[in-house]
Amino acid sequence: MAMETEHHEMRHEDVFALVRESEEAAVQAVRTWAEATRKALPVEMPVLHELFSVFLDFTEELLRIQREFAEKLVAQTRLTWETAERPARAPRRATRRPSTTPKKAAA
Repeated sequence: MAMETEHHEMRHEDVFALVRESEEAAVQAVRTWAEATRKALPVEMPVLHELFSVFLDFTEELLRIQREFAEKLVAQTRLTWETAERPARAPRRATRRPSTTPKKAAA
């Protein structure tokens, strides 16, 4: 179990590292683009920053709501599973066992 947990955590760390690398590449691309076009764009950076902030706040709230829903769904599923009546097991049919008496040979 400990090895499985370590493997699971390693996969998480691999994903996090990949996300960080991708984010850094995106930031570098935007930096390069912004430097090349800074005089041509009428939008000021404070306005852009505010738009990103509003978008990220919205996304954060949406994710929080979805997480609450998922947790409620799992909790209800567990509760229903644990309290549901299980169908009664059908009695087992007796199995035919081979006879232990030797058969008579045909004459």
